[in-house]
Amino acid sequence: GTDTLVLNSATADSATTTLTSLATTSTTVADHTVSGIDTLNIVAKNTAAGDADVTPTVKTSLFGASTVNVTATNLDADATSGDVVVNLTGLGSEALTVTATAGATSGSDVILALTKTDASATNTTQALTLNGALASLTVNATTGTGVAGGVETLSITGTGTTNSIASLVALDTTTLNLNSASGKAIAITSIDTVNGTDANSVTAADQKAAAFVINATGAAGNVTLGSSSGAFRADLDQKASITLGTGTNAVYFGDATALADTVVATAGSADTVYINDFGGT
Repeated sequence: GTDTLVLNSATADSATTTLTSLATTSTTVADHTVSGIDTLNIVAKNTAAGDADVTPTVKTSLFGASTVNVTATNLDADATSGDVVVNLTGLGSEALTVTATAGATSGSDVILALTKTDASATNTTQALTLNGALASLTVNATTGTGVAGGVETLSITGTGTTNSIASLVALDTTTLNLNSASGKAIAITSIDTVNGTDANSVTAADQKAAAFVINATGAAGNVTLGSSSGAFRADLDQKASITLGTGTNAVYFGDATALADTVVATAGSADTVYINDFGGT
């Protein structure tokens, strides 16, 4: 059968980054190992009156699970809001699914940070299945085998009716894949990919000149990049190459007329591109 480990968090300082304990007869720290876990479920919840942030940190590689599920729920609805901030480290090839429910009060958000063990300078990938709303998603990588680099390819699949990310920070990422079924919308308000001189010694100027690729051909649901109040890219000098899917899509560029940007529509799609004047087309 499928063996599952569930880690629940409702506190501000819960962390699972090591598996150790003190031996009963000494102060020597003993390391533990875990095996045979198929699914790791991480549950983080802020209560309806929870003003403090709930901030669990989990090193997923400790458990060897092939599937990691995160359920982050913010029930805070009073005037003093608290966030749910989930920090996952040690990510490898696990299938990662996140269900995120933001609070009813402005500022009662769900925030996710992912740090992947990086084994390659050029082709490190991270996939994420999202159901719900994230105020922030940060994706980066650490050196795993002596080769430095970021997560070059990030793939996000939206499975909820509405799937949104207010701020995506994926420094050094060069390709973003968006996937969804019909009726499953994906909206990303701001994308930041420029990291100055990155781990591979690529300068900020080179990063901006090389087109950041957004491939939404796998999205049958509606895709919205940016919003009526701002451009989708945090750095307006970042060149973009976008291919949209078959839904009803919108791309907000802002002041981007000097760049060699490309937007390619897919047969059957109804797309709108906004430039300069956010009130017009």
